[in-house]
Amino acid sequence: MPAGFIQVAEAAPENIDVIIKRACVEVGAEGEKIDSDDYQMAWERQIQELAKAEPLVKKVKEGQELSSDESMVLAEKLNSPKYYFNEANLREAYHYPPGTLNEFVKTALGIQELPTEAQLYDERISELFEAWLIDKQFQPEQTKILRLVKSQYIARRAPIEVSIFNEPIFQQQGGLNQILRIFGEDALQTTLKELNQTVFVR
Repeated sequence: MPAGFIQVAEAAPENIDVIIKRACVEVGAEGEKIDSDDYQMAWERQIQELAKAEPLVKKVKEGQELSSDESMVLAEKLNSPKYYFNEANLREAYHYPPGTLNEFVKTALGIQELPTEAQLYDERISELFEAWLIDKQFQPEQTKILRLVKSQYIARRAPIEVSIFNEPIFQQQGGLNQILRIFGEDALQTTLKELNQTVFVR
């Protein structure tokens, strides 16, 4: 077991109803499971310790970017049997798939904060929405309303129903009756159904 880690005990079947599922990261050649929170804390402690003497970590702490070669050297050192820290494990532990080693080092040093899962989800929904919109041929007036619909979904995290157009934000656009005239009843229902099934997904 790598130093600084706590091994996650297997849950007893009889306690299945009261066990809170916790994310784990597999480390080392034998694939030992480490609680993600423990892995994060061990990583942050290690980087803060290395910042005192390791030139490459000190460089990041001083606000400089590592070159590709420097990142590779640091990655090899951190992924040694002594540490078992690598981008793949850090991405899993922090629930941040696009993360780079430099970003995780900065996070451990308190230089920057990674996006939260909620922020990543909002970004994903916005990207899906824009890609979906490109394939459609909506009029500018319709597009404006649909962008409001997307914003409301992100705020609510719930499927969008026609009744949402009675909300104050849509009353400013003329309310449900005006929106029905802009889209047509069948087209509006079809559009909302498609958004809920293909764009507003968790």
